[in-house]
Order: sequence, then C-alpha cells, then structure tokens
Amino acid sequence: MMSKTRAFALVGVVALLLASGARIAAEPTSAPRFEWFVDGVVNASARLGNTLYVGGSFRRIIPPSGVLGRLYAVSPATGAQAVSGLPKIDATNGVRVMADGTGGYYLHGNLTIGTGNAVGRVVHIRPDGSIDPAFNSPPNLTGYGAMARVGPSLVLGGYFTLDGALRPLVALDPITGALSPWLPVLPAGAEAVKDLEVVGGRVFVTASPFYGYPRYVTAFDGTSGALVWQTDLGVATGPVSGALVAAGGRLIASFGQLASLDPATGVVDPAWVSPSPATGGFVSDLKSDGATVYVAGTFSGFGGQARSRLAAVSAATGALLPWNPAASDVVRSLVVSSTGTAFVSTAGTINGQARPGGLFEIDSAGALTAFALQVDTDSADAVALSTSGALFVGGAPAFAGVAIRQGVAAFDVTTGSLLPFAVTMQTSSGEPPTVSQLVAHDLSVHLSGTFSTVGGQPASVGVASVDAVTGARLPAWTTPGLRFDLIGPFDAGWLYLSTRPIGTPGTPTPRRLNPATGLLDPTWLPPAMFGSVVVDRGELLFLGGLSPGNGFVNGTFVGRVDAATGQFRELFRTTAFISSSMVADGGTLYLNGNDGFYGPFDAVTTIYAFDRNTGVPVWRPPVRGRLRDFAIADGRVFAAGSNLTVGGVERFGAIESTRTGVSTAWDGAFRAYSPPFTPAGGPSGGATGVDAHGDVLVAWGSGGPDVGRVAVYGLSGTVGPVGLRTRNVGGSVEFAWDAASPPPSGGYVLEGGYA
Repeated sequence: MMSKTRAFALVGVVALLLASGARIAAEPTSAPRFEWFVDGVVNASARLGNTLYVGGSFRRIIPPSGVLGRLYAVSPATGAQAVSGLPKIDATNGVRVMADGTGGYYLHGNLTIGTGNAVGRVVHIRPDGSIDPAFNSPPNLTGYGAMARVGPSLVLGGYFTLDGALRPLVALDPITGALSPWLPVLPAGAEAVKDLEVVGGRVFVTASPFYGYPRYVTAFDGTSGALVWQTDLGVATGPVSGALVAAGGRLIASFGQLASLDPATGVVDPAWVSPSPATGGFVSDLKSDGATVYVAGTFSGFGGQARSRLAAVSAATGALLPWNPAASDVVRSLVVSSTGTAFVSTAGTINGQARPGGLFEIDSAGALTAFALQVDTDSADAVALSTSGALFVGGAPAFAGVAIRQGVAAFDVTTGSLLPFAVTMQTSSGEPPTVSQLVAHDLSVHLSGTFSTVGGQPASVGVASVDAVTGARLPAWTTPGLRFDLIGPFDAGWLYLSTRPIGTPGTPTPRRLNPATGLLDPTWLPPAMFGSVVVDRGELLFLGGLSPGNGFVNGTFVGRVDAATGQFRELFRTTAFISSSMVADGGTLYLNGNDGFYGPFDAVTTIYAFDRNTGVPVWRPPVRGRLRDFAIADGRVFAAGSNLTVGGVERFGAIESTRTGVSTAWDGAFRAYSPPFTPAGGPSGGATGVDAHGDVLVAWGSGGPDVGRVAVYGLSGTVGPVGLRTRNVGGSVEFAWDAASPPPSGGYVLEGGYA
C-alpha cells in the first residue's frame, strides 16, 4: 500500500513526519484470525467495509471442527456423528474397516490420517477415536483388501509384495502391527485374494490367478497357517467378484452364480439351489445375518427374476426370497445390522426415494426405514458396523456444522462469522456454478463465472450484480450480444471489463460500464486487446499478452489507457516471460508469469519488478516455483503457490518476503504440494491465491483432498512510515512511502530542501 505526492524542485527529502497511530511494514499474524473450509476450490476474494466475499466452486461452508474426512462414524439409529474424537481420515482407492472387539477398529487402505502424516497402511483406532501409537504396520501394504481376525493374528488378503516376494495373504500382530510368522501359502494358480472369512478357527479365502477371474476357495488352519483344503470351482464366465460370506454353517461364494460349500471339507452342496447367474451386471458384495444372504451389485436380474442391484436368498436352501428393494444405481456396499436391517450405499435411489449421502437402511420386508444420514456428504462408498454400535462410512468427504452457499460466501473479517449473504445461481448444464472473479463496490458485488441464471433470472453471459448485504439479484446489465471475459476494477464510477460479441472469435476489447445503468461508455473505445485494466495513481494501466506472430513469439506488454478516450500508449514489452497478473506499487510494477517449465505442461512461475516508466527490470523477488498468485501489502511481497523456492530454501503455500528480497519465516501452513494427477484425483496442494485487503491478508488453497481452505490473517506493524523513495520525473520529484492501512486521520507532513 503506497502513499505518494509530488513537488516541483530538484530536492531530496530532509525529514518525514507522520501523525500518530499509523501502522506500516505489515507483518501477518502467525496464526489465522479465522479460517473456514469449503468442499471445493476458492478462486477470488473482495472486501467491502468489514465484509469479506469469497468466490469459487463450492456448496458447503464448514467450520474447522466440522471436517470429518473420507471415513467417519455415525449412529445407526439416528444418523448423527457418533465418534467426535475421530481423527480426519482420507483414503485413496477405498478403505476396509474391521472392529477389534473392544470398541475400536482397524483400517486398511492407502490412508492419510489427521494433518497429512502417513501412518502405515494398516491403522488401529482406539475406542476414543484416537490413533494407537503402539500399532505400526509395514508401510508398503498398498491397496486394500479383505481383513479378518483369527487367533493371534490380524489377516489381510489382497495382492502384496513384501521383501520382493508375492504375498496374497499377510498376517500382523494385532497389538504391535508387526509381521506375524503365520505364513499361509496359496497353491499354484491362486495368486490374488479377493475375499476372506474366518469360521471356527479357520481362514477361508477366494482367490484368482493374477490375470483372471476368481475360481478357488481355500481353507487354512488359523493357528499354523497350514493348508486344509482347496476347491476349484472352475473358470467363471463374465465379471465376478469372488465375494465370500459365512451363513448358517455354510460358505456362500459368488462365482458367476452362488455356490454353497461345506466349511469342513470344501465340498460343494449339490442340493443347495444354485440361483442362475446375475443378468445385466455382476455381484459385488455378499452379507448375511445367518438365515439370509443379501446380494448387491450392478445386475438387473437374479435367480431368473427381475432384481435391480439388490437380492436375497435363503442361506439354508439358496432359494430366491421376495426381498426386492429396487436400486437405480450400482450398490457399492452393504452391511447387515443386529436388528436384521441392511445398510446400503448407492449413488442412486432405493424404491424411487433418495437419502442424504446415498446411505439407506432397508428392513426385512425390503422397505426403506426413516434412517437419514445427518452429516453432509455427497456419497457413501462403503459401510461397516463396529461392535460398539457405530456405523462407519467411507466415501466422499463428510462435514458437520455445514452451511450451504452457492459459489460465493461472505464473512465478517473481525469475528469470522458467516454472514447471511447468499446468492442463488444455476448453470444450464446442471453442474455446480463457479464464481471466478469478484468486484465489490458501494452497495453491490459483481460476479463473473460459469452460471446461466442468478436469482432465477438469466445472467449476462456469466456476469451479474447482487446486493452486497443480502445477495439478491440487482437489475441486469443491458448489454445484449456481448459476453464478458474479465471484470476488473472500479474507478470514478466505472467498472472496467473485457468484452467480445457472443459467438464471434477474435481479440476481446476493454470497455467500461456504468453498473447503475448497465450501459457501456460509448466514448471510451480502446483498441481490441486481450488483457486487464489496473487502476493506480489516477492512471489506467493495461496488462496484455502478445499474440503469437511470425516466429511464434509470446510475451507481455504494459501500457497506459487514456481515462477520457481510451487511447492506448504502450510503455514497454517483454518476451522473457508471459504474465498473468500485475500489481502497481508506486513507481514499480510487479508482474507475475511463467518463464520456464518443470515439464511439458507444468510451468515455472515467478515475479518480476519493472520500472513503471522505462520498463527496465529493477529487481526480482526471490520467489520461484509453481507460483499462482501474489499481493503487495505495506512493502511486503506475499506469494501463493506450490514448491516455491525462497532465498534458496524450498517452501510451499503462502509465504512472505520484504521488498528488498529478504525472505521471512512466515508461512500460511497450507498442505504440501503433491502431483496434480494423484490416484485420488484431488487438488495438488499448496496455496492458490492471496489478496491484501487493508488490515487483513486473505490466503486460500488446499486444506486436504477435495477440501479448500480460506485463512484470514491480521496485518500488524510498527508506528511511522519507512522506506521513503524519491525519483526525478520530468523536472519534478516524486516521493513514495509505505503507508498505513487505513491511513491516519491527520495525514502526512513532508519537509524538503534543496540539495
């Protein structure tokens, strides 16, 4: 934040006095004044008075204590959160849950616990929801598979490689997590375990060749790991799951169709009715309450009758039962409760009805109960019941204490409280609306993004104005036939935009609009240039990109635009890098852009500082890496990005350096960078944006997979301005100094003399 004045003299400054109470040289607080989380990404912020507006692609606004992660526990009776002390748990490619018999449970999967510390691939959670520090499994049990407790061992089935050897079955000590000497070996041809059950001290597994469908059922002694028997059910046709369940003294296995085996001998019971193969899909899961076997999957028919993704057969005879709830989409998981109901997760409906989070409870007659999930989530991919009575749910991140806002929200910058401001938006595609730019002015807030209607009324091709207090739609702009690529700053009552005719290719044109009337200024007509207007010191600056021409030269140009006519005069251009944004700070222009690549599509971004009038590079802040955004506040450079190198030290997130290039220790504590194409498909981490709004600094970025974080830091400083700078400009001397925010009521006093 700069203050400036000009004097006609060949002078240097002798003294500079300041009225009391000013703050300068802002230092952000070490901890955020407040922070909130959203279930998406944040793109922009704007401040109006004491209100902070945040825009992006999100629907839920979550207090920090309300982030539950991808695995959470709810009451099977009420659907409310059951274990409040549970750490935030994220899992790539799913997670298996198994009760430990004492109220705690084991987790198996590609797990991230709490703030991002990897805790192996199998984790023991104690009954109070805390991680058991004494349990440390081998860290390379990648993937996830079946899990069961037998005798002195915790048995995992899947496809593992330990010490260079294939291990379809692995046993761990249930107290320490160390590898157990129990070492069952599958016969040749059975290389990957699909499912396992423990009955009467024996471990039963279904397995398949490494490339192939499940065909083997194998029994091991639970104490010694010795092979007891193996049954080859033959090559199945079509996709089959190899799901296995113990029911009524039998083993029921899914191999294209269901089969019943004697646990003692492995002999298939020929008298047990074998329902005809599932049609229109396959079986994904089997569960039983002892008398009934519940079947889930993608099928549309089962046992020769119509069944939509859910069916049930008698455990005693194999006969198809009348239980027939109709699921409209694939059933991902099911579990049977002690009361005989089934909890089912699916992205669709059951019996034509929807349920929050896609979690349903179905009674023994096939009807839905009144159960409703009371935490906010999009989908439940897996469910499991613990012996303590909690229903564990895995899937999309879940949230508690949620408020709903569509793409834009407002906070009080002092208290952090969420304000009633709410905008109703829709897109023509049905996708969630996204706000990419925000401009706040007087009593209105202007939005740009991907939405087709605002407040139930058509938007002017992705731009709309709303009331700053309520979020209600203001009269639409009268700009027929035009679309807006960028909305920019206010100056003297005008809102600057970048426009082009709808459906017409070519270069956009900077224009300005009266937001009160919705009319464009017919006299302000700059040439067609793609870029953005920056208002500073009563001047209109323009940052644009050089179009690829002969020789395919890319670059950036900066110029002045006449405030009355729109006449453009270029100041300088550079082909050293391509700039995406600019901040004017006195006689210096800071440009952000890329000047290299980590890989073919992964740019190295940095900041360059140029003299405002000459275009000569004056210095380069020592920030380099995947830099996405930056801001200047009271002489400090704040940068947001990932894998940033500052003064030779690699950093990430939101960081700070002085104008003279000295890196500070301040860090916004955002998550570390990870490759953008992660198995989870989540965000790449780090900070994605930063804005300085008077006495606060706002930074946003990743708070975890699928969770965006907004953090607001107070800016504090010392009394008295520093860094007075002078330069000779056409026979006059220009003074600039780091000013307070807000400026002192008494203003500044300058004293100068001849030198």
